[in-house]
Amino acid sequence: MIFNGSNQTNSYFFTILLQICLLAVFTEAKNERPERLYVDRRDRILRRDIQHITLYADQYTTGRRLEPAPQIQRIGGNAPGKYAPKEVHCYRLTTTGENQWECNGGLEAEVEFGAFKISCEGYDYTEDPYIVAGSCGFLYELNEKPISVWVWIVGTFIVLWIIAIIFLCCLKKEGYTSLGFNKHRKPRRSTAYATRSRSHRKRAPSISSLESASTLNDEDADDEDEPSSSKKPKKVAVQKKKRKNDHLQIVINI
Repeated sequence: MIFNGSNQTNSYFFTILLQICLLAVFTEAKNERPERLYVDRRDRILRRDIQHITLYADQYTTGRRLEPAPQIQRIGGNAPGKYAPKEVHCYRLTTTGENQWECNGGLEAEVEFGAFKISCEGYDYTEDPYIVAGSCGFLYELNEKPISVWVWIVGTFIVLWIIAIIFLCCLKKEGYTSLGFNKHRKPRRSTAYATRSRSHRKRAPSISSLESASTLNDEDADDEDEPSSSKKPKKVAVQKKKRKNDHLQIVINI
C-alpha cells in the first residue's frame, strides 16, 4: 500500500488501520473464548442437569470463588442436636430447572425437616447456569413434630380405663356388688383372733357349765319320775376333787 502526501499524514492513516485490525482480532477472540472454556472446563456442571444429590455431614463442599463449607449445615429449629442427620439424599421434583427438591435424612419419628435449601456456587457469578462441581450444600431447619390430637384422646382414654379398673377392684374387696354392699358377708378375722378362738376350744369345760348340765339332767329325771309315785327321787351329788396336777375333777353321783 502506497500513501501519497507528507509523512505525518501517512503515519496517521497507518495508526487508524492498526487500531481497526486489533479491534477485529480482540472481538473475534472474545466470541470464541466461551466456547473453548465450555469444552475444556470439566470442574463445572449445568445446574438443571443435577437430579440427585447425596450429602454428608462430615464432608466439605468444593469452592472456587467461595471458601469450602460443611455439606450439611443446620440453620435453626427447636429439635435437640442429637437428631441431626448424618447423611441426606435430595431429589429434584421438576425437570424445568426450578430449584424444588425433596430431601430425606433418615430422621427419627419425633422430628422433621422445616425449611431447607440446596445451595450451589455459581461458576463465574452467583446466578451462573453452570455451578462448580461438588459445591452444593444442604441448609436446613430441624423441628419436633407436634403431637396429634388423636394421640391425646387415645392416651386419656387408656388412663381413665386403668383408673376405673383399679376403683372396681377396690370396691369388690369391700364386698360391693351391683345391688350394693353385701351386708351378710362375714368380716375377715385376723390370725391372732383365730388362734385365740382355737385355744378356747381346746380348754376343758368350766364348772358352771357342768353344774348347769347336772341341773338339766335333774329336771329331766324329775319329769320322768312324776307319773310313777312309787319311785323315790334320786339324789344328785356333785363332788369336786383336785388332783395333784392342779386340774379339777368333777364327779356326779346319782
